[in-house]
This record gives sequence, C-alpha cells and structure tokens, in this order.
Amino acid sequence: LGKLRREAERAKRALSNQHQVRVEIEALFDGIDFSEPLTRARFEELNNDLFRKTMGPVKKAMEDA
Repeated sequence: LGKLRREAERAKRALSNQHQVRVEIEALFDGIDFSEPLTRARFEELNNDLFRKTMGPVKKAMEDA
C-alpha cells in the first residue's frame, strides 16, 4: 500500500505541470509490476467527488475570512 501511495503522490505532483504521466509500481501485487499511463483529465475524473466535497468547507472559510 505504501508503494501505491508514494506513486500516486508522485503522479499527482507531476500532473500539475504535465498532461500525462506513467504510473509504475514494481511488484504491486504477488510480484506483478504495474505500469499505466495517467492523464490529468483522467486523474481529475477519478477524484471529482473528492474535489466537490472539499468545495463546501473552502467556500465557508472564504466567507468567514
């Protein structure tokens, strides 16, 4: 799980200034390597629910400021 988290963080950071990255994790499960391209659009699509959930508290904080 740690490998997956580290690679997800690396991909997230890379996508802030690139349109596509390759997510690569050695021996992710039962010695099987994982390697897939990930676009910024796909990343945003996968995380859209999380992004929307954070907007409420962000708007509230801005109103209270």
